Amino acid sequence: MEYKIFVFIGLAVSVALIVCVRLWMLQRQQAQAQESVRRVAEQGVQLTPELIRSLGVRPPSSDLKRGAIYLAVAAGCVIFGIVDAYEDGASSSLFTFLGVAAFPALIGLTLVGFHLLDRAKR
Repeated sequence: MEYKIFVFIGLAVSVALIVCVRLWMLQRQQAQAQESVRRVAEQGVQLTPELIRSLGVRPPSSDLKRGAIYLAVAAGCVIFGIVDAYEDGASSSLFTFLGVAAFPALIGLTLVGFHLLDRAKR
């Protein structure tokens, strides 16, 4: 068996592990924020915008920033694919990197679209 399959499996497992840890941390942070809001509500204290912001509620502009970052990652993948295809003389690596770049590009476009929709609602 070739070693390349182990590299691919290791990469896939590491990406899945990173995603799982990030989701677990986000869930834990949201649970702590809800617990804090519950405690404040039980004490009868009014929730101010500063308090809500300190609990980790994202501002609407964060969708635009995150979308721009994803689009930049996609552009980097495309440029890397072009450079690699130019160096090797094979177009297969270009298509591979275009396929890889499609994922962050679509996520970035979706986040920018969410930002524009949110701005249009106001």
